[in-house]
Amino acid sequence: MRVGKIMIRDPITVPPETTVLEATKIMQELNIRHLPVVREGQFAGWLSARDLYGVMLAAMLHEITVGEIMNLDPITVTPDMGLEEAAHLMRQHKIGGVPVLSGRKLVGVLTVIDLLSAFLFMLEALQSSSRLDLALPNDTAYEEACRLIREAGGEIINVGLGACQASGERVYAFRLARTDLGPILASLKGHGLKVVELVE
Repeated sequence: MRVGKIMIRDPITVPPETTVLEATKIMQELNIRHLPVVREGQFAGWLSARDLYGVMLAAMLHEITVGEIMNLDPITVTPDMGLEEAAHLMRQHKIGGVPVLSGRKLVGVLTVIDLLSAFLFMLEALQSSSRLDLALPNDTAYEEACRLIREAGGEIINVGLGACQASGERVYAFRLARTDLGPILASLKGHGLKVVELVE
């Protein structure tokens, strides 16, 4: 699964000229801990609750701007990055959220809560699913396998793609919702498709 699938799209943003007082109110009212800072449509910086701690006792909160305290070079991810890589980055740097950028354009926000929700969803899917690995020679065979699985009553949750084999075939790992796999196996084998492994 990729970051782009679970990130928060159209996140709340502020310009660098926003005062710390205004930013604090926004974060408190929306119960969020991170604010992307955008200038003229381009990502300019990252503001977290941690950045606010150092200035909260200042007497002139209405004069200090977000641009003065934001992180100009935060850890970022892209929509195409895998969730595992994003999770490792956030753990390594001990951060609770990251901006998702396409070039310098902000396209979303990813938080630890988003990652936990995605991983819980995947764990639940694994516990109530079966895996069927097929060695297929080309895209046509893959499309045929998908059709045969569905026609035999199978519900495809996702498909993982393995490395090419010496024979030129590629292993496709089909994750299916739990069902009677007998008719599916019979149909696949009846059409000459090679079943490599079955995990119920």
